[in-house]
Amino acid sequence: MKQVIESYGMFLLDAVLIGLLFLLLSVGIKDDEGNRGVFSVIGAGLEAAETENKVYREFDVFLNEAGREAPTIIYQNTGIVYTGVFVVSDQIKARDADGVKLPVRLLAVSTPGTDGMFSPVPSETEEVEFINPGIYRLKVTAVDARRKRTTVIIPVPVNERRI
Repeated sequence: MKQVIESYGMFLLDAVLIGLLFLLLSVGIKDDEGNRGVFSVIGAGLEAAETENKVYREFDVFLNEAGREAPTIIYQNTGIVYTGVFVVSDQIKARDADGVKLPVRLLAVSTPGTDGMFSPVPSETEEVEFINPGIYRLKVTAVDARRKRTTVIIPVPVNERRI
């Protein structure tokens, strides 16, 4: 025990002194206005910042924009789709929350027999060639003027053309 006190005694004494000094600074100092502690005395001398209402107005705008609905994408074909060329913009339409028509962009295509794996397509692609019958899945997206995005996967059943 004697060796512990000799080795760590000065450390313990320093820790107790620092603790007492901190206690003295946080409670022992008092000014004329009744503020007790260093932080309260210094804080009383600082000027309080005024809240600016512009921040709250901007938050209201943010809430309105965040609550806005994302674009709606609709597959409009009600007939039978046969093998051949499929024009995406003729069959798939998009509208924003205000009802304005939006361009639809084809992102990827999943062909029958690929186990749902999508193959990306170039960004300019507006047509898909259905070579074999089966269920093709088209991944399309639409973005409105406020950058709200909707991405959907549309299954397109394709039948073989019989002449």
